[in-house]
Amino acid sequence: DLWFDYIPVRIRGGRKFERLYLFIRYKTAEEMDVVRRLHAEKSARNEEVPRRTKAKKTVVEAVAPEISVSEPLGAEIAEMTLTKLSHLLEAKARLQELQTVISPELYDTAGTVIIYLSRLLTNTSNEKKARIANETRDALNRILERQGDLQIWLVGMASMMKTLREQGRLKSPQYNATVVFNAMEDITILPLGKEELHNAGRKDKFKPDLTVFDE
Repeated sequence: DLWFDYIPVRIRGGRKFERLYLFIRYKTAEEMDVVRRLHAEKSARNEEVPRRTKAKKTVVEAVAPEISVSEPLGAEIAEMTLTKLSHLLEAKARLQELQTVISPELYDTAGTVIIYLSRLLTNTSNEKKARIANETRDALNRILERQGDLQIWLVGMASMMKTLREQGRLKSPQYNATVVFNAMEDITILPLGKEELHNAGRKDKFKPDLTVFDE
């Protein structure tokens, strides 16, 4: 009666996966009906199936789908796995660009914020959590509409969470995800992100666009 998902995590500077984040939620009544039906069908047949000979693998170059950093998040994200949704949010925040820009600690915290967001967006096991998932998506879409992507917001949120951790004010992953949810549209988040990027040398990101005055 449970769904399991996981995200392997590397420590910055290493190549091996050293941590594993596990996510567990109860199946809905509808999902359990499907599971019971499939189990009953398979049990009724009770057939032995020999192991098939493995086919020779064909190497196919994988092409990553084009992701628009400013496109709003749709209702379909609630059906995504945590891993897939985390990758989508990382793309919208252009997280990879930040790896050589901000401090390793702030970069790791930004990745953790992405995981908290993914949990908030996919956990719809009851009415309250479904409402929180919808409100989280709506807040992210408002940020996308105003900012064009999630990068500045993510850096600001990571900066806030890093400060709270240093003050000993963070607790369990569930509690920390709630902290992210409550602070999503806090007026201090974007200024924090801009300050962090400015201090990291990304001054060009905040220069005014003077091309509008070209004749």
